[in-house]
Amino acid sequence: GRVGIEGACPAYLQAQIPNPVKVLNIIDEVREIKSAHEISRIAWTSDVMTKALAMMLGKVQPGVMVAHAIGDATPYFYQRCLTESPQYNVMSTHAAGLIQPPAYTDDPHNFSCLTATCEPGGPFLGLVAGKINGYGAEIERTFFLQTLPEEAKRPFDTMMEMRYKAYDMLKPGAIGSEIDAACQAIAHGAGYETPLHRTGHSFGVTSHEAPFLALGEDNVIQPGMIFSIEPGIYIKGTAGYRHSDTVLVTETGYEILTQYPDRKEDLIVG
Repeated sequence: GRVGIEGACPAYLQAQIPNPVKVLNIIDEVREIKSAHEISRIAWTSDVMTKALAMMLGKVQPGVMVAHAIGDATPYFYQRCLTESPQYNVMSTHAAGLIQPPAYTDDPHNFSCLTATCEPGGPFLGLVAGKINGYGAEIERTFFLQTLPEEAKRPFDTMMEMRYKAYDMLKPGAIGSEIDAACQAIAHGAGYETPLHRTGHSFGVTSHEAPFLALGEDNVIQPGMIFSIEPGIYIKGTAGYRHSDTVLVTETGYEILTQYPDRKEDLIVG
């Protein structure tokens, strides 16, 4: 008979399956809406990550190496697990705290700068992401060290306008691709190129999973889904600007699980 496979099935395995083959993303679909238990686990992970971000940003000073600023984050993850969930699964905790100095922020996935030193100005990006005791979440903030450069204000404000638009649209019945399109329209209207990064993705037993807030993803948003909200502005060779939060869709709107200041005036550290 017919053989069903997941869309994520590796090509080399798919090549060994006799035809006809039907792609069935059953696992993605059953993961989309979280149970009350899963929501509580992700909320706990979000709390751990939010406090770790505050810890990291509190250590950023002129001349401090990135590796030193983030050094206490991983021990903090395990300390929280041991004291609050002593039977935790150590193999299901794969999270990290990272800081991008300004020269790296135009590439949202370049975290190869652990030996760089922090100097006044910005934008910097602080990120905590991954899984803690089996469930994923993330929080990111664009921040500045001691001073807010004048040239950073407009792209930061544009990123925030995109962020407000995403939150304004995030409710049951909304379409994922329409949220991303609206955020991209704001970027284009301000004269910036198409963002390198989608507006959001889901979390659960992984740190990235369907559904997505991205062009081509015409999913209908439902209560119990959890998304990152992370539209960004990236100026090649100059700088990038992005906040990210872990957000629960409720019956009437949303609840932000990673509560942390997001105004530029509140994100000047050191």
